[in-house]
Amino acid sequence: MQRPRTLGGDDDFGKVWNVVELDDQRLLVLDILAPPYFKIVSRSSGAVTDTFGPRGEGPREFQHPVSVFQSEARPGMIEVYDAPNQRISFFDVRPDATWPLYRAERPVRTDGGLDELAPYKQGYVGTGVFAEHALLAIDSTGRPLKRLVTDPPFDPARGDVGVGAARFLNESRLAGHQGRVAIAYVMTSVLDLVDLETREYRRIIGPRPAHAEFEVRDGQFFMDRSSVGAYVDVAVAPRLIFGLFIGLTHEEQLAIMREDPSGGLSKFIHVFDWDGRYVAEFEMETGLARIDISSDHRWLWSDYEDPIPRVAEWSLPPIIDLLDRWEGGENISDSDLCPNGHFGRP
Repeated sequence: MQRPRTLGGDDDFGKVWNVVELDDQRLLVLDILAPPYFKIVSRSSGAVTDTFGPRGEGPREFQHPVSVFQSEARPGMIEVYDAPNQRISFFDVRPDATWPLYRAERPVRTDGGLDELAPYKQGYVGTGVFAEHALLAIDSTGRPLKRLVTDPPFDPARGDVGVGAARFLNESRLAGHQGRVAIAYVMTSVLDLVDLETREYRRIIGPRPAHAEFEVRDGQFFMDRSSVGAYVDVAVAPRLIFGLFIGLTHEEQLAIMREDPSGGLSKFIHVFDWDGRYVAEFEMETGLARIDISSDHRWLWSDYEDPIPRVAEWSLPPIIDLLDRWEGGENISDSDLCPNGHFGRP
């Protein structure tokens, strides 16, 4: 895929974690390393125009925000989940919103916190240690409502795995859109798709293999250097799911991280539809750690070391048009997709 356009200046970002598309050619960027944690970026100029969210425990402050998303219950608002502070904060991001953006907050208290959170009706759905890396629905205060996925790839009940090892092996990423959720697992090449309304659940297998070679000795977990990592992030849009795939051995990952601790590892993006069909693969020019997708499937945003941290804006091929033509029986070649991509096959 071609080089991206980069957004932001030399001193704007520490580590880009999430990018939320706003409705007026602006992006809201979660930066997990350089408070204030939130930056408003103009897509037209590429510049950071506003910041908010200093480090702290008081109102408008954050210790470690882990999820940010458009509110489904409150249109025009974004919601921020801060796991250490165990609360959701609400910010008005409409173009005519008066400064400050902060509007309210709500405690979300869970035993141990959740690694990822997405909106679901008046409550939320999340994954994490608290949920044993299954998908858990909670109400607006954090009270568990229902367990939606009960078979993570590595079963904590197995004696050769153990609870501690299973928590590591089942490390997952979550993304949701209008009542549907995708869960990607870092140590195995599967994705779980869940329709929260119908409770329909589908497990799909990615086009590239990954495997975890490990031992549990005397209660200690040891990962073999030959283990191959899978999905480090997942992003969803109305029709498609995008999984960011590592495809490197544990030894290769460690070597890259020694050279550049702040860089990303994953160069492959696998695209699926909500029926679980594998659609396409893109190979990126550089390793990434996080991705987000525009609602019209035209843009992908990611972290990018250039060599300083910036937001990358990648222009995607017309994949929805290609998908419609493919479903209509037309033969779609790889060159129709992009020079470093494959359509409909690994």
